[in-house]
Amino acid sequence: EHRQDLVASIARAQKYFELKISEIKRRGASRILKQSCLEEKAVELKAVVEEHQQFQAAFADAKANRQQRWSEEQKRRRRAEKEVEAGKVAAKVLENSEKLANEISRTSLTASVVLGSGDMGDSE
Repeated sequence: EHRQDLVASIARAQKYFELKISEIKRRGASRILKQSCLEEKAVELKAVVEEHQQFQAAFADAKANRQQRWSEEQKRRRRAEKEVEAGKVAAKVLENSEKLANEISRTSLTASVVLGSGDMGDSE
């Protein structure tokens, strides 16, 4: 009977250790799966980070291009405003020149009349 108890104890111990070994194996497999999953997530996260960095670089380039276009547009506007202003000045100068030419012409005509009538008056 003692021998049977011993055999039964050994069988129970063997069963217990088999269960423990299978549990440890399951945990190990679970850890391996978790590790694999973590590695996959790390690869995905790295891809997301790289994509975000590319987006930031593209955004910075677009912003710089927009600022450059805006600056160029401002230069064009200033140049156009200066040209308009120069056109106004040229028109004013032309108008003043015409007025001056008319005034000179009138003065010349008046002088001719005055001088002409003086000549006529002297000869009579």
